[in-house]
Order: sequence, then structure tokens, then C-alpha cells
Amino acid sequence: GSSTTTFNFSHAVAAATAQTPAGNRLLVVAVSLAATGATVTISGVTFDGVALTPLSPVVNGNHRAQLFYLADPPATTANVVVTINNGATASRTVSAVAAARTFEGVVTSGTPVGTQAAATGSTTTPSLTVSGVLAGQWVVGAVMGAASSYLTRQIEDGQLIEWHAATGSTSPVLGWGFVRPTVTETSVTVG
Repeated sequence: GSSTTTFNFSHAVAAATAQTPAGNRLLVVAVSLAATGATVTISGVTFDGVALTPLSPVVNGNHRAQLFYLADPPATTANVVVTINNGATASRTVSAVAAARTFEGVVTSGTPVGTQAAATGSTTTPSLTVSGVLAGQWVVGAVMGAASSYLTRQIEDGQLIEWHAATGSTSPVLGWGFVRPTVTETSVTVG
């Protein structure tokens, strides 16, 4: 059998207004985690009981960062619930941080997310160039590292740090997320 761990936090999606009508919203949840022993997986993320769609995880050894999204989430304040699969061992230590953001004015018909870009490595100044970005798109990302190491947050022009958290002692994890609006660029460096 397998063992799962869950944690949750509250997130609010505002009610529709004339400036932000219902629909055309995208909820994005970023999860960063580290584990002792074998790599663990994120089984799923829900908001108000509704499952979010996972993007491919970025895995580097026992560390993982992954984004999840939900098109047109309900306007409510509810829990985001993250479920982690510990494999067959309940005694593994897992440290995880997560955050959520709701974007407005997103075309949610079809697939509301573009091409995923990812990188792994061992540096205190991570960065990634995302190509094929269309004008008006947002670049959203998550970075994770060992909390025992110093991780420099690079802030490029217009990039906003959305969250920054660290947790754990046996298997520490530091996570931070960013958003970057685009105007006319077709290639954006984030990190």
C-alpha cells in the first residue's frame, strides 16, 4: 500500500464585478517539496473540492516543484488541499510549501496554459529563459531548493515575487514563486 499526507491553506477567489466578470479566471497553485529517502509524488491538489489539472513536475533527486491550475474556479473562500504520496513508507519526512494565485482576464477556453519550460541544477542563482511567449501572456513559475542553502531570488524587470517560504528541518525546503507579465517580448528570463 501507499501512505499519503495532506496539508491545506485558505485561498479566496473574489466575486465577479463589472471589471472582473465571472469566467476568464485561472487559479494557479505552486508546490515545492523535499523528502528523505525515495522521491515522493504530489497525488493531487483541490480547491473547494474540485481537482486542479497538474502540469509536469520538475524533479531533481528528492526535490520537486510542480504547478497545478483550475480554469474558472468558483468565487468563494475555500481550502486548497495538497495531497502527497509518500510511497509505501509512512515514516518518510516530507517538507512542502505551496501558494496560490488567481489570474483574471485569462482566456480559459481550450488549454489556458502555454508551453512548459523547466530546468534543474545546483546553483544559488537559478534562472530560466522561456521562449515562444506571446504578448499579453503571464509567465508563472516556482523554484525550490534546500532551505539550508542560500538561494538568491533574481528579480528581472517587471517580475513579481508572489511567495517565499521555508519549512522543515530533517528534509528542508525553500520555495518561492513568481509571475511576470509580458508586453511585447517573445523570450523572457525568469529566476
